[in-house]
Amino acid sequence: MEYLPFSISYDALLISFIAMVPCTYVGYILAGVLHRLFLDRDLKRWRSGDLSPRYIKVKSKDKLVKLHGHVAKVLSEIILIAFSLILVLVMDPLMCLFLFLLMMINIRAFVERAFYKGEHDRIGFFKLHRRQYIEYFSSVNFIFVFVVLVGQIKLMDIGVFEALFVLLMSRMLFQAVQRFSFENIYISSHLSG
Repeated sequence: MEYLPFSISYDALLISFIAMVPCTYVGYILAGVLHRLFLDRDLKRWRSGDLSPRYIKVKSKDKLVKLHGHVAKVLSEIILIAFSLILVLVMDPLMCLFLFLLMMINIRAFVERAFYKGEHDRIGFFKLHRRQYIEYFSSVNFIFVFVVLVGQIKLMDIGVFEALFVLLMSRMLFQAVQRFSFENIYISSHLSG
């Protein structure tokens, strides 16, 4: 509370944090509904005879329409990732840096190990499918974030509510990275095929 530019009681701040959780999730759902509405309207226009690509040659307009939908999903995940990182930056700059580095390691591993594998290829010692690899690799990050947060609570004396907020944001962040990666698998296979 000492970082705030105005004075506020602990109870009022706690109520604000409690109110932020449902507001954030309602906003997330509302953004998803609006995204789907605008994307469906745009895809309908693409499917109609009125719109045809001018700058690229395509064999199938249906494939281009599907690719357009996946690129729109990737963009929405990028926006969600950026929003999550900004919120964590406000609460805990050190954790924001850690999450950013962890996210970059994840994406690099996914590009090298999963994006360009075939549907029937298996990855690593456990012979995981590329989507399993991404899902499990993303889940392990949550353990790293939890351990770092416990260390911050113990050594740096951050608040429990701050840690819970960062934990929720990191979960949303890595789910977005996972969905971003799944969409990139489709895009990379579409462009190479």
